[in-house]
Amino acid sequence: MARQAKSGGSLEREVIAAVVILYLALSAVMLVIHYMQPPEQPTITSSTSPSHEAHRAIDAAR
Repeated sequence: MARQAKSGGSLEREVIAAVVILYLALSAVMLVIHYMQPPEQPTITSSTSPSHEAHRAIDAAR
């Protein structure tokens, strides 16, 4: 029975490691995409949130 407890802990560590690696990989991709965008290019959103109304009005005026 001691072996089952060890393998369960090992599997748990593997899952945690996989989640951490996935998180770091996604974070790295998002940072690369963020910094590759030319500074003069405006950020475009498809959000319908009322808090983004002012930004859409400003962007439409440009």
